[in-house]
Amino acid sequence: MKRNRWTIAVAALIVVMLLLYTFCFTVQANTVAVVKTLGQITSVRTEAGLYGKWPWPIQSVQTIDARERQLSVIGKEIPTRDEKNIIVTVVAAWKVTDAEKFVTRLGDDKSAETKLSSRIEDARSRVIKTVNLGDIITVDPKQAENFNAFHNSLLKSIRDGLQDADYGIDVTHLWIPSIAFPPSVTEKVFARMTQERKRKSEKTIKEGKNEANMIRNQAQLQQAKMLANANADAIAIRGQGEAAAAEFYKVFKENPELANTLRKLDALKEILQKRATVVLPSDAPLDSLLPPSPQEKQ
Repeated sequence: MKRNRWTIAVAALIVVMLLLYTFCFTVQANTVAVVKTLGQITSVRTEAGLYGKWPWPIQSVQTIDARERQLSVIGKEIPTRDEKNIIVTVVAAWKVTDAEKFVTRLGDDKSAETKLSSRIEDARSRVIKTVNLGDIITVDPKQAENFNAFHNSLLKSIRDGLQDADYGIDVTHLWIPSIAFPPSVTEKVFARMTQERKRKSEKTIKEGKNEANMIRNQAQLQQAKMLANANADAIAIRGQGEAAAAEFYKVFKENPELANTLRKLDALKEILQKRATVVLPSDAPLDSLLPPSPQEKQ
């Protein structure tokens, strides 16, 4: 008997749940429920909670995510106003602003992303063709405003296109993660960069050689000046020495014997500096080791 009661209770619970599933639906936070009656939209529920409905095929409910989502649109080659092909990738944050129009005109998220991608591609192509390459790719901080103007113009063009189409969606934010060149242009840019680097390298080497020659010439000039000054000083010193020697020669001329003795002593000093053994008689004069001078022979 108890088993039958439990079976009946479980069956009743299942029936209630089926009835709730059939005649009720829930709306979660950050979602919107669009209720259709016989294929036509009759109500839109935006508040979270439990709501009643007629079972299918009388009524059906489509749930839509109301949060922001991101869509990345890979870039294609597009020429700028100055005929420079570039590839601009765009990432857009979008959300549903009118659920009824979204369901009526787009149907679901996949269709929405397809239409939004097409709108972004059209707007991107139009805006890029109105700017020069230097307006969006530059290393000058003063020209950053040009890129901001390009970004804002692209965002406005996309939003205006969505508003005209009246899809019930809007783009809230826009990012440009990359701006690239096609392979053919990239090769030319690299070749130009290589030539520019080579030209700068050759210029630096040439300037280095010119500076080295200048330093070398200055050093040689300084060397010549120093040698000239040294030669002049040497000539002056030599002249002073010769003048002093002339004074000594006067003294020697007045006393030739003294001069002769001094020369012999100097010569003997030189001889005895080397290892030499000299044996002299005790009564021999010290200068008897040297031969007589020409004056003495006379």
